[in-house]
Amino acid sequence: MLTLEALHARYPAPTFHPLLITEVTRMQNAHFCIAGFDVHAAKMVRPLRPRGVHWIFDEFQDPYFPGQLVNVKPAGTPHGVFPHSNEDLPLQSGMRVLDTLSEPELFAAMNGTWAESIVKLFGCAPVENRYFPEGARCPSIGSIRVPRRGILFQSSSANRLRLRLEDSDRIVYSLPVTCDRLRGLFDPDGGTHGVHAANGWLDKMAPIEPIIVRLGLTRGYAGTSGEFDPKRCYLQVNGLLSRVQLAYE
Repeated sequence: MLTLEALHARYPAPTFHPLLITEVTRMQNAHFCIAGFDVHAAKMVRPLRPRGVHWIFDEFQDPYFPGQLVNVKPAGTPHGVFPHSNEDLPLQSGMRVLDTLSEPELFAAMNGTWAESIVKLFGCAPVENRYFPEGARCPSIGSIRVPRRGILFQSSSANRLRLRLEDSDRIVYSLPVTCDRLRGLFDPDGGTHGVHAANGWLDKMAPIEPIIVRLGLTRGYAGTSGEFDPKRCYLQVNGLLSRVQLAYE
């Protein structure tokens, strides 16, 4: 099994700067945000294309997906605002795939990098259990571990996939799902299988089966009329990791 220790040894610095992709999230206008674990620095980062822009998957760029180990060339220090500047990593160029981990290998590699609850992950409680103000000195990406029985897919009023989550603090959250893979298969708005099939996928696991819930904060949102000051960074579900290899079909 490929482990973080094995990857660290196989791709030594400074010859390599390996990142293990943990999530790919779908944004507007066919843009994507990628987050991954910096194997040598042992921390989460958000690799950005040159000039700090997000990724576009088209005839010039094949899609990236969780479990890929990629080599990067950083371009300098982040220049954005908190909390995103904690993890933003501008790159000189694209990313080259070095290796690929299976879903159970990815779960095992990230099993120990999670926090026990959302409050512990971010250092304080999100406002209304939904957002942090822009400028907050907290992480913008991370994960918690919950048993399978603690999560349930729901549909929003906009017919988009959401996740009901109860963490170890016994706090219940209802968060939008931005994971590209989950949305592509289950998002009702896309005419796919929908919430029933998404929960059927979860039901293939035992209630106590541990799930790593990948979480992230949006960039600051000012509101439709600029009514939010400071801007709000909303909490979202970037992906789910399991030690059980399951088909998303």
